Amino acid sequence: MVQESESSSDGGIFDFDALDKAYGTVAPEEETNIAVVKDLKDTGAEAPEAEDLQDDDDDEDLPPLESHEGSEASVGGSDGAMSEIWPGDVPSLENEDILGQLEEVADTHHSSARLHFDPPPRGTEIRAWEVVIVRVVVRQQPSFDAAMAGICHAREILFEAPGDHPASQEWVRLEMGKGFVLKDGSKKDAKLGKLIKPFCLDGVPSRSEQAVLRLIRDAWREARADHGYLQLPVIRKLRKAAEDAIGAASVEDGSFDLKAFEFAFQSDSQAAIAPPQAAKPSQVQQSWQHGARRFISIDESGAHQLLQDMRQRTLPTEKDATHIVSTASSIFSKLPSLVEVEIQPGATLHVIGDIHGQFWDLLHIVDLCGEPTPKNQYLFNGDFVDRGQFSVEVALALLAMKVNAPDCVHLNRGNHEALRMNMIYGFQQEAERKYSPAMFQLFCEAFKNLPVATVINRSVFVVHGGLSSQDGVRLERIAELDRKREPDEQADPLMLDLLWSDPMDRLGWDRSPRGGGVLFGPDVTRRFCEDNSLTCMIRSHEMKQEGYEWQRQQRCLTIFSAPNYCDICGNLGAICDITPRQSRVFLDDLRVRTFESSPHPEEPRLLLNAF
Repeated sequence: MVQESESSSDGGIFDFDALDKAYGTVAPEEETNIAVVKDLKDTGAEAPEAEDLQDDDDDEDLPPLESHEGSEASVGGSDGAMSEIWPGDVPSLENEDILGQLEEVADTHHSSARLHFDPPPRGTEIRAWEVVIVRVVVRQQPSFDAAMAGICHAREILFEAPGDHPASQEWVRLEMGKGFVLKDGSKKDAKLGKLIKPFCLDGVPSRSEQAVLRLIRDAWREARADHGYLQLPVIRKLRKAAEDAIGAASVEDGSFDLKAFEFAFQSDSQAAIAPPQAAKPSQVQQSWQHGARRFISIDESGAHQLLQDMRQRTLPTEKDATHIVSTASSIFSKLPSLVEVEIQPGATLHVIGDIHGQFWDLLHIVDLCGEPTPKNQYLFNGDFVDRGQFSVEVALALLAMKVNAPDCVHLNRGNHEALRMNMIYGFQQEAERKYSPAMFQLFCEAFKNLPVATVINRSVFVVHGGLSSQDGVRLERIAELDRKREPDEQADPLMLDLLWSDPMDRLGWDRSPRGGGVLFGPDVTRRFCEDNSLTCMIRSHEMKQEGYEWQRQQRCLTIFSAPNYCDICGNLGAICDITPRQSRVFLDDLRVRTFESSPHPEEPRLLLNAF
């Protein structure tokens, strides 16, 4: 298994594009901790599986997977899995809930016996709550339909506004007019559980609780004033500062020294809030520039040089970029909606999942896998752009690779290769900032020409999202799709399902919390594979903490290739290498490799102070 150094961000205001992520099944941690990213403390405890999701013997007969160095590959289960949520129909970026029905998914496996869910006493006392899911939505009003005011992380402490309000049984009204947080997710969806719980001060006698809470509240207020949206490192440091100060104030005779708590906590909390003294070398802001025009045609040396130039922060001129995008678009337009790829025995095809503008991770992938050749091919499975700071570089690199080696580099369309998504999640702004509105329109035309799926050796179906609720869908039906259009409400529903759907471990299919596509069970996957004589399917579309995940029954593999997603998630990236030994691909011809994020320069972000 490939292992590389990880890059993460320790502070700052988180930009708008990350607000659309809510997360699924989370492994329980020691007492109240939630396993959000891999650098949170892991007790090694296993999460109990829901009875209707997982059988005891479902992990047998797995395809061989190469482990990340120092750990075993986790497959077949859902621990630590995260799911990207459909952003909904977005009419505007201003004063609108840009996420539609963003789903809060609770951790229902609380292992500590001391946890309780009775509300704090009403009155004038400070009332505090703790987030027990990976992310919770803060709404402007106590309503599921209200606009978003912000988001909060696991273990973040929220302080309730004093006094009662009409919706206080179901919602917490946050202090200082910050918004409202739903207490119990089952009020929204029967499958959900608690989203927040009363914050407990272990080791603090009742007579000192309000004084301690007041000091803690003041520190969190200052942190939010300095940072806006609180990222995980700040939350962890503030929580640890309080825990350490409580320990320092606890006297052997059982008493509690409030002065000792105040002294220790104020010192540690100020250190937690303080910005870093200096930026890491990998995070120093660098500017880009346009180089001199050079590409009349993109050959192997030209494509390689383009990637190296962009590594050095030199973009091609707009004329060169126009040539690259237009040529690639013409190539895509001649392809069917379902591309058939044949890999000779002994050759390898690398399936790459979501990249989302993480150009330095793309460079690392190419370094790991090698230059594209007939015996070393690539299939990039959608979501090349949006959210990351270098989406233009990623798009130009992939399109240039396609122009250079059209039979060795293959691209599927993702749900983010769409005008609506690009307008919301950053690619339009980035393309127009680095080039022009006309250049952005060229990218949009190229994206519309992208195929929606690929089948490898008539045995492995690769698509960005997933399957449809329609029964009996054949590959021939997918090949006939009218895909040269925006995937909007007027598009073929099958196209939307292919771009937006997600697997689930329950049988059958269900409504998707994204608002588009469906959730499909392992029985749906099995029928689709049997109807089309397929070994399995590979899809992307969901961030996985380990970079990949097998659906129950091992017929559907998720590959996600953007490590440390959005610079905060701490996940691994993954690559699936397919090396057939015969004309047909079997499960043991698949190998999954994982890798960590690469250092990258910073660019100015389009900011939204979320909280």
